[in-house]
Amino acid sequence: MRIGTNIGVGIDRPRTVEEMVDEVRFAAGLGLDGAWWAERHTADALTVAALAGREVPGIPVVTTAVPT
Repeated sequence: MRIGTNIGVGIDRPRTVEEMVDEVRFAAGLGLDGAWWAERHTADALTVAALAGREVPGIPVVTTAVPT
């Protein structure tokens, strides 16, 4: 079974791009199999995925909803 996590859900406030990339780094350190997130009003999902993929190699990053 593969287990991933949802990234960037801010309950108390919106998460910054840097915080979302740090969450991906933390997920990779835990040995999770992927990190995914939906478009947020505070950050473009594709941009965050590209940055996370560059900064944290070895963990798949996935977007779930991107408006066109």
